[in-house]
Amino acid sequence: MTHREVHSSVAGTALDEDLRAIFLRTCEQDIAGLERARQHHGKTAFLRRLHKIKGALLMLGENALVETLGALQARVDDAGLAGASDLHANFLQCVATLAQRYRDDLGQAERHA
Repeated sequence: MTHREVHSSVAGTALDEDLRAIFLRTCEQDIAGLERARQHHGKTAFLRRLHKIKGALLMLGENALVETLGALQARVDDAGLAGASDLHANFLQCVATLAQRYRDDLGQAERHA
């Protein structure tokens, strides 16, 4: 079974809502860890944190954001943290937009429950 098949079987279900809620609870911690690693020039810690976030995004089927994250990972590998600041800023904006969409979706689901 491929990841796409797994995601399509949970999309729109209570499990999908649970995964989104977990993502929202852990997202702030993950982004804070990412920022600490960046501020301390911890390339390895930064990449490790990105990998963790990537796993969550894959579980949620957020493939476009996974591609954005992959570009950031590659740039950090090639140019270091300083050389990836533009992609890092873009990634953070994309994650913030996703988190807001999830908050909105979960709020609507609660109102209809």
